[in-house]
Amino acid sequence: IAICSESQIEDIDILFRRFFRLYTAGDLVNAEETIFTILNSKEALEEPQLVAAYNNLGVVNMMLAKYDRTIGFYDQAETLVTGKKENIKDLADIYTNKGLIYSAKKSFDLAIRYYEKSIRIYYSLNTGDRNILSSLSSAFLNIGIALLNTKEYITALDYLKKSSEIKLSHNISGLA
Repeated sequence: IAICSESQIEDIDILFRRFFRLYTAGDLVNAEETIFTILNSKEALEEPQLVAAYNNLGVVNMMLAKYDRTIGFYDQAETLVTGKKENIKDLADIYTNKGLIYSAKKSFDLAIRYYEKSIRIYYSLNTGDRNILSSLSSAFLNIGIALLNTKEYITALDYLKKSSEIKLSHNISGLA
């Protein structure tokens, strides 16, 4: 069993903060390198840190339009959280992210399947939580856009309305 010292945990936290600074500054290449530094460190990472690392690699690679790599990183994150009730929100977020990738690749039917999975999970969670409602609204918006691309206009409009209703009734900012 590997035990992290407090300084090792702080080092990982510093690297995650460095990633965030680089990412928000638009320095995606160095942000990606920072995550690889975290993953390749000799320190034992806790599961939430691994999930965050793979999700962050997915986001960076999506922005770099490296979609196949992105799916691979989301697959790794999904493997870590699947079947674990305490990680169910993470799984829904991963499904939404996969939907975004498949939408970008114009694989709308696959994107819609992932959005549907995430919506089912979000509904099973505390829908009084603003973060969950925001995620649910985003999933509705994204599935609506994917459905527009498949020319399923009536169904798309229903989802877009749901997104808008959530945002308006709970005073959540953003699109829709």
